Amino acid sequence: MKRFFILQILMIWAIGVSAQSMRVSEHFTLGYSFGKKESAPTLGYHQMLAWGKNYALRAGSGIRITAYNGKATEFVGASNANDNLKITALPKGNMYAFNIPLHFELHGKKGLIGANIDLLGLSFGKNRDSLNLVGIRRPDSLSIKPTSLNLLLGRGTTNTEVFIGFKPQEEIMIRAGVSMIFAEYKAQYQRDGNEVDFGRFRHRVVMPFISVVFNFER
Repeated sequence: MKRFFILQILMIWAIGVSAQSMRVSEHFTLGYSFGKKESAPTLGYHQMLAWGKNYALRAGSGIRITAYNGKATEFVGASNANDNLKITALPKGNMYAFNIPLHFELHGKKGLIGANIDLLGLSFGKNRDSLNLVGIRRPDSLSIKPTSLNLLLGRGTTNTEVFIGFKPQEEIMIRAGVSMIFAEYKAQYQRDGNEVDFGRFRHRVVMPFISVVFNFER
């Protein structure tokens, strides 16, 4: 979290220095990350503050929806109590993450480089009890559901993108790069009529992605 606050302070300082020559743009993004047995469509809206020479420096935030899908994907224990265990959701794992990302971009005349990272949000998805558990005898009534709270690279389901792009038109950007997704389930089972926590299980994947961004200047 310290890194997050440092980034926020730097962004506020940069904005204050350039307050007399800024502009705001709105962006709608459609993206798709893809792998051999995994995929993650994304839908996002964010606002960017642009400043500097030719408004080349840009930073902002908004909201992003990431729909992760993985066929027969292993999720590894994320705590000391279950770090030697693996769970596979059958036939597939899937979840929906609604997160607030932080965006940074450096623009040229026709191209750009940039990155974004999810800071916090919420995840939703179906409970699943068709599971394969490796490392210990499976408890009766074991089930998993997406971890509700998402936090920067440490908990829940988050998405980070690093990319390059080009602008065939001022109103449209095409971006391509790599996406690193952390997907997470929380496991539990029933004992004597009570729900017992079985820990969190995570999966990390790096996939190529492509996205189309629609720009609207204010």
